[in-house]
Amino acid sequence: NVNVGGSNTSNPTVSDACLWNSYGVGFVDNDNGNVYFQRVQFQSDMTTVSFPGGAVQVVSAGRNPMLSGGVGATTARTLMVYTKYADSDLYAVPISLTSSSAPTIGTEKKLYTGTVASQTGAVTNLVQVTPARQTQAGSGTSVHAVVFKDTSNGNTYARLVKTDNQTSLATFDSDTNHQVTTANTAWLSCCFDGNTNGEKLVVAYQDDGDSDKLKSHKASWNGTTLGSFTSAETVDAGDILDSGLAPTYPGGAGGSVAIGYQITSGTDRLRAKYQKGAVSNVAHNKVIGFSNGAYTDGQTATINIMGNTIGNQSGLTTSVYYYVQQDGTLGTTKDADITAGGIALSAT
Repeated sequence: NVNVGGSNTSNPTVSDACLWNSYGVGFVDNDNGNVYFQRVQFQSDMTTVSFPGGAVQVVSAGRNPMLSGGVGATTARTLMVYTKYADSDLYAVPISLTSSSAPTIGTEKKLYTGTVASQTGAVTNLVQVTPARQTQAGSGTSVHAVVFKDTSNGNTYARLVKTDNQTSLATFDSDTNHQVTTANTAWLSCCFDGNTNGEKLVVAYQDDGDSDKLKSHKASWNGTTLGSFTSAETVDAGDILDSGLAPTYPGGAGGSVAIGYQITSGTDRLRAKYQKGAVSNVAHNKVIGFSNGAYTDGQTATINIMGNTIGNQSGLTTSVYYYVQQDGTLGTTKDADITAGGIALSAT
């Protein structure tokens, strides 16, 4: 055990592991009301600890900090999200770590204008940040999802934030705050499912307006933009309290997540569920064309590749571009990162 903050701190938050055996710890100093970031670096023996640069102030008169780590090629970029006493909005700032130097605090960016936090009380269960995910842009870019509730209108939103710049947060996904649900949510949790056949952002919560059931929503993410969230799926109909999400197989096919949560009554109060995603072999690098009929394994098939005209379809709208979906059907919107498809010449 090592003393990271002072003797009068609150709202501690810890980032994922970064480069050079480093972690980030965020906290509020109750003596002055400011939010700080402390780098904690373990030496090669994994027992000796140092604190390069000491505690660095991120924002004055702040509260409810949340941290998520991200790894670049030579620089670890951590994202801190927080609120302030001056207003009810949501803010974020990138924090960079290089070698054994002190952390560098970047430029603050407002993520949302609304009532994310009231003037009193913590909102740590109403603002969550996912661990970073690598985008298709390259290994030096990390993306985080920030999920939060506006307590004035009751809506829950998700926002993608990219930390490929050490000093500022650039516009990403058009800086859109995507509506997750209008349900009366509490105890938010979130993660990317890590599905290589089309990754999804998963959000779970307690539905205060429906007997405190545990519910979840999913939205596809293609590396640059977030799609619409699905309808709510009931994970557990019990009276739940608190929840946590984690991907079970990052970088694999299927997109499964584990959900841990509490039940307020009964004997089995601490529970976990495995939410299995749909496994599909339809991906952007696997679609080569369309078959001219139905075939079973082992049969010789004729495949019409790019440049050919195909039939055997129904219900198409002439002149509309159709994309291949992950389930093998056709749709007018791109599913995940699959770009294969074509323009309908007729309904069939």
